[in-house]
Amino acid sequence: MSKRFSELISIEMIAQSLFTQDVELMDVVPDEQVSNYAKNELKLIYKNSDKINEVVDQLATLAGKLADNKDISSYLYIDQYWSRYWYLNMVNKNYLKYTNDFTEEQILEEAGYTFIDVFAPFFINLIDQELSNYLENVINKLDISDWNLEVSSKLNKMVNNGIVAVEVVDKIQYAEDIMVYLSDMQALFDKLNLDENNDDHNFFVSESRQLRTNLSTLIILIQKVLEKIMIVTEAKKCK
Repeated sequence: MSKRFSELISIEMIAQSLFTQDVELMDVVPDEQVSNYAKNELKLIYKNSDKINEVVDQLATLAGKLADNKDISSYLYIDQYWSRYWYLNMVNKNYLKYTNDFTEEQILEEAGYTFIDVFAPFFINLIDQELSNYLENVINKLDISDWNLEVSSKLNKMVNNGIVAVEVVDKIQYAEDIMVYLSDMQALFDKLNLDENNDDHNFFVSESRQLRTNLSTLIILIQKVLEKIMIVTEAKKCK
């Protein structure tokens, strides 16, 4: 009996592996940035969670506790983790639906063809969703050009280029470019002269950080999926 495609290339397993890496990396984060309490709670989440949706729920609970305790630095770290794994969990749900009727026969002898034929449409759609939402809800609704014309023009060009790009390689490259541009939030703060008491400014920062997190997560996921495709393809050749 053929195995389900999602059993052979599992985003659930990839997400769990990424969470393991994040928990291990937390040991080198200074205590001033993340408290011992938060680190220990994160390790408990890792030990007690078998599914990524469980990780998401427990990260949300931990973030709430940290906020209540006024541990803002730790809260910001854990909230970023929650955002990443909430998104990965959503992607995984979509992936399971997308591959519902796929079997191992869809895995071709060349890893590149499997990615182009099976995964490219899936990831193109996800990138388009992220960029289109940002264009509609941020760029087209806020008066960013009044804040700084250079930043407004740059964001407009990169996001629109990413949306109209056809090839998956180009789509991923634009996503990477936007992610890198949004990574230096301090530079954007300075250029836009943002005011933390301005609701539009805060909305821009929040949505830009979310876009950066989601694109970063997608890019990492694409890399991990490619690695897994190559492993599965080689195993299939050896049968």
